[in-house]
Amino acid sequence: MIGFEVKINNDIPIKIASQSSQLFLTVIESNVLLLISGTDLSGNRVKWPNQILKSGDKVNIKVKDIQCIDEPSEIKEQNIDYIKERYLDLKAELENKGLI
Repeated sequence: MIGFEVKINNDIPIKIASQSSQLFLTVIESNVLLLISGTDLSGNRVKWPNQILKSGDKVNIKVKDIQCIDEPSEIKEQNIDYIKERYLDLKAELENKGLI
C-alpha cells in the first residue's frame, strides 16, 4: 500500500499507510507538531503518536510502497449512528445561529 516513511533527524523512521493517510505540520502555542493520522478500510480513524519538533530538526518524508506499517497508537471506531447523531447536532446548532 502506498504510504509514508517519516524520519526525524537520525531517529528510526515511522512507516504509515492506510486507506487515506494524512500528515499535518502545525504550530500550537509555539510548539511545532507533526500530526499523523488516517482512516482504514472500515472507516475507523487511526492515529500515530504526535511528533514534537524543535528548531533545526530535519524531517524527511518518503512516499513509498509500505509492506508493514508501524502500529497506530490509537484506533477510533466510527459507526454510522454516531456520525448521524453528530451531524444532526451540528446542523441544529448552525440553524439556531441562523447560519443555515
